[in-house]
Amino acid sequence: MHGLPEKLNKYKKRIILTMNGLAQLKERLQKQHLSPDVLKDQHFCIDETIFQTILQTAELKKNDVVAEIGPGPGILTKAIAQKVKKVIAVEIDRSLTFLLDDLPKNVELVFANALAYLPRRTDFNKLISNLPYQICEPILQYLTKAKNIEHTVLTVPNAFASKVQRHPIFSSFFEITLIKEVPKEAFYPQPKVLSAIITISPLEEPTDSQYLIQKLHLQRDKKLRNGLRDALIDLYKKRERTLTKKQAAAIISSVHLSEKMLDTLIAKLPLGVYEELLHDTFI
Repeated sequence: MHGLPEKLNKYKKRIILTMNGLAQLKERLQKQHLSPDVLKDQHFCIDETIFQTILQTAELKKNDVVAEIGPGPGILTKAIAQKVKKVIAVEIDRSLTFLLDDLPKNVELVFANALAYLPRRTDFNKLISNLPYQICEPILQYLTKAKNIEHTVLTVPNAFASKVQRHPIFSSFFEITLIKEVPKEAFYPQPKVLSAIITISPLEEPTDSQYLIQKLHLQRDKKLRNGLRDALIDLYKKRERTLTKKQAAAIISSVHLSEKMLDTLIAKLPLGVYEELLHDTFI
């Protein structure tokens, strides 16, 4: 029972900070005759404890360069900037300029579509975002190719957080950890669903099957037969063994995939094929 008063005080402090943040944000928006655009997935985080969780799990260091998607009112942006070398804040909505006019000097503010803009930049090593929910999967797709990013912290729908941990492609590229569920009340306006903070880091030692799936996913313009053959040869080379094209073809013929599926473009493969490949042994 001794810890109960302390917990209650922390809860009351959290509520006060959240209400103060909400009041300030509403006042600034009203002065500009604006309100968050839910059609653009604008749900601004106003909960100080969520900001602190994101900052802690991002493991920020002084030399880090962090990309942030959707800085919104800039509260989290400023907190990140205090801990790192530079922040690249990418915001799609120019009407929010007035909320971002007092950012620190080490913040580069870019008005652009993050999905189109970030692949052109490789000068950052971490990614943080209270992510617009409609681009959750496209951002994960981007991360599979973004070799410069060593650690990512995202706020996503809770259902997506559970789904992505089981996703045969994404789970073959990344260690995905659910850090904390986020209540609807942490946002203004409130979203319709619960959210969650997740961390995403590249797998250091993928299994053979995960390695093959990575290779396949990055060869989407090839047919499965050819992509799998080349991926197998690369896998054997990685294990300091030799595999000829003929030997690779023999291994592929032992996998329970139809000729029609083997002649399908990798870009058009159903997820079930990746799930099958995860359970096959190739060496």
